[in-house]
Amino acid sequence: MPRPTFAPALNWFKYEQAVLSVFTEALNRLGQEATLPEGEEPINLALFWMCRQVHLEQLHANKSIPFFIDFDSTNQPEPDDTTESRRLKKRPDFACALTDEQATDFRRSQIRYSIECKRLGVAAGQWVFTENYSERGMLRFRQADHSYAKGFSSAAMIGYVQNMRDDDLLREVNDHAKTRKIPSLFLAATKWAAKTVTQLQQDPLTRDFDPVPVQLHHLWLDLRHCTFTPHKVKRAVKLTTKAGKKRKP
Repeated sequence: MPRPTFAPALNWFKYEQAVLSVFTEALNRLGQEATLPEGEEPINLALFWMCRQVHLEQLHANKSIPFFIDFDSTNQPEPDDTTESRRLKKRPDFACALTDEQATDFRRSQIRYSIECKRLGVAAGQWVFTENYSERGMLRFRQADHSYAKGFSSAAMIGYVQNMRDDDLLREVNDHAKTRKIPSLFLAATKWAAKTVTQLQQDPLTRDFDPVPVQLHHLWLDLRHCTFTPHKVKRAVKLTTKAGKKRKP
């Protein structure tokens, strides 16, 4: 599958570094908050606005490049997708996009960088966060149903560390990854960072839908010092028809 082309002054590595720079700084600022919502979605929304602020600051300081940050939007079509492609209904938490003006194929002129986020910590009942990082996270970059980062060589994951010791957390994540034949994560630095981002590395992940593996970059944010406010899940409201029968919206 052809990979993106760029103007000589810009390439995929520089674009990726620009995206990761914005998200890393935004995460570090988020880590200074004393109180945050408990749920993944509201934390993502807080991160989205922080990213928008950081990106604008970096643009004004000539330290970044223009790109769009999409929040919770569906995968966009690749040239071999059809209206029946299941991946077009799937929604990575963030997708950053720019236009490649040098593209020789107009169908590949939008370059998207996908990011998936997950909470990390002690299991809550049957919801095992360290397992979800693989099952509902990394596997979405491997399996055809989600096909995150399709057509591109790398992407990122963010882990919101809400409790649990660092080494125990990493061991559990890797134990669950191993059962799914996913490469283990390991520290990129010599030690864990407090209240900021720790970067983890991983060997490239093979994909069911692309012969080229994807390189995932992992940014784990320490939020264990935060107080978390409960996240209320909205239930579907039942509507009443003229006949007096209740129906779902």
